[in-house]
Amino acid sequence: FARSFDHPVVQLLPIEMEDSNFESFTFTQLRRRHITGLWRRKIQNHLGNIPPGDYQEIAKRHRPIHLITELYYGNIAYHTDRKGSVVLDSLLKKEGHQSIARYLRDNDRVYEFDHHQVPFYMRIEPLIGFKA
Repeated sequence: FARSFDHPVVQLLPIEMEDSNFESFTFTQLRRRHITGLWRRKIQNHLGNIPPGDYQEIAKRHRPIHLITELYYGNIAYHTDRKGSVVLDSLLKKEGHQSIARYLRDNDRVYEFDHHQVPFYMRIEPLIGFKA
């Protein structure tokens, strides 16, 4: 999962680092954006105005329509050991990337990188039966 996550620093990590020194990454400083109650009511009102025949056509679709109702953002924190920290420091310096925070947690070296531009998770709800 970590290697497939689309973030510039994740793509820097060499495979051998992931296998031996790279321990994990987590999301920190979580933020959520969601549809407000006002917009939920507006959407529900518009759905209520769909003619019954059209609504049934929508309901019969092979692939149901969903609405994105929440998006989650957060920083990425990389946890590595001392050896991995040396490798990561050199990679970051070479590629011109910089962490927004670097600290020790237990025996781990933790590097935190900003990732508030792209959501990493979303909540979806089906259009059919959508309630405010």
